[in-house]
Amino acid sequence: MKKYLLSAAVLAVLCTACKKDAPVPTERFFLSMVDDNRSEIISVGGYNKLKMPGSFSIFDENLAYYSVPIYENGRLTQVFAAETRYENSLANAYRYNDAGKAFRVDFYSSGIMDRYDSLAYDNNGQLVTIYHRKITYGADYPFGIYKKDVLVWDTSGNVTQLHTIQIQNGAEGKDTLTTSYTYDKKVNFMGKPAALFMLNYERGITYLSANNMLTQVTAYPTGDSVKSVTNVYTYDNENYPVEVKISKKTIRAGVTTSGKTTDFKISYERIPIE
Repeated sequence: MKKYLLSAAVLAVLCTACKKDAPVPTERFFLSMVDDNRSEIISVGGYNKLKMPGSFSIFDENLAYYSVPIYENGRLTQVFAAETRYENSLANAYRYNDAGKAFRVDFYSSGIMDRYDSLAYDNNGQLVTIYHRKITYGADYPFGIYKKDVLVWDTSGNVTQLHTIQIQNGAEGKDTLTTSYTYDKKVNFMGKPAALFMLNYERGITYLSANNMLTQVTAYPTGDSVKSVTNVYTYDNENYPVEVKISKKTIRAGVTTSGKTTDFKISYERIPIE
């Protein structure tokens, strides 16, 4: 009898050892986009317990930007930034409305706030207008609106147009700078978390969109100049982009004056769904 009991106990132990734990469900968050020469990089320095970026950086031939975000009560409230990670100073501060949406972004230079943006939303919570203000000594002292951006959305949740209008002495200019966007049908790889847009606030308008940008065309008011960006993605078996070929081109008076194509690899961090 003891022999049978011992055999049963050994079998139970073996079965327990062979049993595999059920896989923990995870969700993907953007981690980096790096070109083949590692000369152009957009990256997040990992995520904290709130699934918020620990840092955000952009490096290319024209820009060196390293930022460290500060969070309070689960919200991004400040960003310290510089060209290196060792000399950060206050760059942006954010204010939120009762719905949890950022309604104001303050910009600092050498410790002094010298401009700010006001953000307006529609009834669906989509950002529709950004009013840009800077220090002025005219009738709107101390801060006057010098420019506004108007965002146009489609029914899929994508920003399809961005109209930029200059404002002087309270009057809108006649010339409008219009940028148009098209998208694929896959989940935006830069769309999560939402804090990424605020961390790249002045360059990442398409982070707000539901899908991945395919084309971006900017038509200048003079009518003879166009800048375009075309993205061609390679997707994995979960329909996430893992590579992208980005082609940039500038045309003036019908003549291509500059062009560049760069291949990037995209990586993610998988974070358990709680």
